[in-house]
Formats: sequence, C-alpha cells, structure tokens
Amino acid sequence: MLFLLAGCGFKPAVSWSKIDGPITLISHTPYNDVERELNSLIQQSLASFDDMPQSDGIRRIELAQLESTTDVISVDSNGRPAEYRIKLEQGATFTIGEAQYTQQFTQQGEYVFDVRDILAYKAQLEQLELTLSKRLAQQIMFAFASRLKISGNP
Repeated sequence: MLFLLAGCGFKPAVSWSKIDGPITLISHTPYNDVERELNSLIQQSLASFDDMPQSDGIRRIELAQLESTTDVISVDSNGRPAEYRIKLEQGATFTIGEAQYTQQFTQQGEYVFDVRDILAYKAQLEQLELTLSKRLAQQIMFAFASRLKISGNP
C-alpha cells in the first residue's frame, strides 16, 4: 500500500529517516521493550546513537517510567473475567537545543482470556505488550521528528 501511495507522489507529513546528528536516549527503566524499539528506530534513522548522556542536551529523548494498567472489560456467565484491556503510558521529554518539550503517549489493546486455552494466554499477553511497545516507540519517534522539523533542525 505504501508503495502505491509513494508512486502517486504521496509523502508522509513527518519522517524520521532524515534525522542526522547524535541523539541521546535516556531511560529510567532501561532495557524495556519501548526503549529497545526506540533505540532500534534511532539507529535505523542513520543518526549517531550515544550511549552516554551528554550535558549539552542538543538532541535528547528522556523516557519516564513506563506505566502499565490492566482493566477487566467483561465477565463470563460464571462471573470470571473474560476480556481485558491493557494500557501502556509512556512519558517523554524532548530536548532540542535550548527547548524542552514534555509529552505523554498512550497505547491500549484488548485481549480475551479463554480458560480452555490457558497455555496460550501468557504468549498472547506478551505479544500484545510487544506490539503496544512498538507502537509507543513509533509515536515517540514521530513526535520527536516533528519537533525537530518545527525547530528548524533536520
């Protein structure tokens, strides 16, 4: 689909593939799925990745603590939870030059708990959390790229 749109001259409003220069990534919960995915997106953008935070903070993404909540959205005929909604919230602070921007990102998904398929439950939940983490990382990268574009940095 994207190839068809690109053939028609369609260009996305924001792209992170043209970010140049170093981007420092700081996370308060290192090695979580959102940080790993964001790190991968930064490396794919051909930007230089700094493992150590820099004091000048010209281009920095600082991730707050990842918040995860699970809510019951329906019960079965026996009163046991049948459907759940999982919600991931990630706060991020972007530093671009002297400016700082703080933004909250949210992703949520629903899953069905089937007592007859208890063995697949854990894998289903892990896959959903991984998918939501990837979406969060993409949201953060798009927001950072748009802030760079607005501030006049490529």
